[in-house]
Amino acid sequence: FTAVQTMDAGMRVSNTNVLELGVGLTKEPNAGKIAYQLFTADALDVAGAGTNFASRKIKFWCEGGATFTGVITAPSDRNLKTAFQPLDCSQVLARVSALPIQSWAYSHAPDKRHIGPVAQDFHAAFGLNGEDDKHIATVDADGVALAAIQGLNQKLTAELKQQDTEITELKRRLAALEE
Repeated sequence: FTAVQTMDAGMRVSNTNVLELGVGLTKEPNAGKIAYQLFTADALDVAGAGTNFASRKIKFWCEGGATFTGVITAPSDRNLKTAFQPLDCSQVLARVSALPIQSWAYSHAPDKRHIGPVAQDFHAAFGLNGEDDKHIATVDADGVALAAIQGLNQKLTAELKQQDTEITELKRRLAALEE
């Protein structure tokens, strides 16, 4: 086995046990590589296809479902994010409340029920995930849910404050009547 062996057009394996797909294509240098500890200690690293770091993607076609053990994480480091904007959580709550949530099944698996919105309604309500109205990014679903929870907390806090004010006033009036 040589240091680098081309197995087939567009694929090679190096002596560092790196399988590289897309050899000969214009791509980001690490795109298409699969290897143990390529980037991360004690991990099997898979770098998606793309022409630059920000465009690398991996798409899984597994209509029968995919099972992952362990934790799936999305990067959320403040240093990876930009263009922060304030958010009106009460508006997010109103949009979630108006969002159609139904029980449904995928066409290819009619016996497996799920609950949730369709991507087109989610996209129309929140305008997230760019122009893609066919998918709901889990980071967006999580963020919308957390913002709606904060909006609900704000709403309940305001209503409780108003009720406390009314109760205090009613107690004052009752005390005045009892005198």
